[in-house]
Amino acid sequence: MIYKPLNSLGVLALMLCVSPAFGDDSKKVGKSLGGHPVCEASAALIVKCPEESDRHCLLVGDNEKEKNLYLFGIDGAQLTNGFIQKISLKRLPHSGGGKFEIGDIEALSRLPSGEVLVYGSHSRNKRCKKKGGERRFFAKASLSKDGLDPNSAFTFKAKPHSCESLFGKNPNPDMQKVCAEVNRTELLAEKAKKAETRKLQEKKCNADPAFNLEGAVAVPDADGGARLWIGLRAPLVDGKAVLLRQVKDLDEFKFDGVAFVELGGRSDFPNYGIRELTLSGDRIWGIGGPPSDPSKDQKKPHHTLWNFAADRLKNGAVIKKVTEKGTLPTSSEGLAIHEGRAFVLIDGDEQKNADECKVNSTYIVIDDLGN
Repeated sequence: MIYKPLNSLGVLALMLCVSPAFGDDSKKVGKSLGGHPVCEASAALIVKCPEESDRHCLLVGDNEKEKNLYLFGIDGAQLTNGFIQKISLKRLPHSGGGKFEIGDIEALSRLPSGEVLVYGSHSRNKRCKKKGGERRFFAKASLSKDGLDPNSAFTFKAKPHSCESLFGKNPNPDMQKVCAEVNRTELLAEKAKKAETRKLQEKKCNADPAFNLEGAVAVPDADGGARLWIGLRAPLVDGKAVLLRQVKDLDEFKFDGVAFVELGGRSDFPNYGIRELTLSGDRIWGIGGPPSDPSKDQKKPHHTLWNFAADRLKNGAVIKKVTEKGTLPTSSEGLAIHEGRAFVLIDGDEQKNADECKVNSTYIVIDDLGN
């Protein structure tokens, strides 16, 4: 791997108290991530560069690439034009044997120990058909110069979604609320996949989406470890986005805590789900977006950037007010904050069976995070 050293940077103070003004970054023109193979960037994470541990890089997931993650260099407010290292997932152990792939990578997070967590969406496809069991995985591994270290790795294949598979045999009342929505939307999905035509399958599937994971964040705890929370794009519960706390050992796709957050709920921004999560300092930042994709004849909704104090995220919490930073372009899916800047990745479109993107993934940089 050839890696061009980054320019020396002064350390910027990270200003986390966001102004109440609601800004508009939705019309910013994004810079290309460099084109193929990263056409549909869907998750982002700040990590130490494997080749230069005193610098930081951006680790990126693409929801159409099951076998790799991609590492980009950071130079101030710029990313390298194209990835500097391809991180293979194929080296990771498969709990059932055979090759390892994560379908529809949508979330990345990092533990205080430095281990990287990789999550697929665990969702259905556009026609509401269940994805193969080999694609319903999450993985944990250390990042080294050679990529993700298989000797440090743990992978787990999730069971089909049900109340018991997600929460065990004795869910509390908040878990039961989530269960009810998961079960309801799973039943709708089963009906949608039986529709007469592909077009009708997609329409019904998108109308009220089933379980769809799109964010993950590790929140430090008092003993020096962290608790991992995932954020759902769908379903919502009583119009609120859902956060699920994964079991402490992270050895199962099972959850022991639930929280809810109100995103939108206004005429200009209806109830939104979670499209991305990250931690910066003592605040959790996220991207909000509609649970359903707009149809071709609908106006494309903007996404939103928001944050709240990390100590508000507890089992049973209902977070009714977040600090809204502003609007983002439609299809904003990746978020990482480094030295006071927010890097927002915007999904593109892959060209099937071609070495180019139909639409390149892009990114915007937001400097004015508040004061």
